[in-house]
Amino acid sequence: MGALVRQSFIGSDRTYGARHLWYEVLALGNNCGLHRIERLMREQALSARPRRRGLRQDRGHDHHAACR
Repeated sequence: MGALVRQSFIGSDRTYGARHLWYEVLALGNNCGLHRIERLMREQALSARPRRRGLRQDRGHDHHAACR
């Protein structure tokens, strides 16, 4: 089970968390709980990368109006 979790995690480009990996494992026909996936991820030191936030929108027109 640990190898399957690691393979799915690497296949997701290290972005999936425990819940997403759990859904993937269930879809493959393996029956296990979310806490088991969390434990296996902790044991293998797998942690998902944080989601990137978008850049702030450019509000240049407001800025130029305020500078005049």
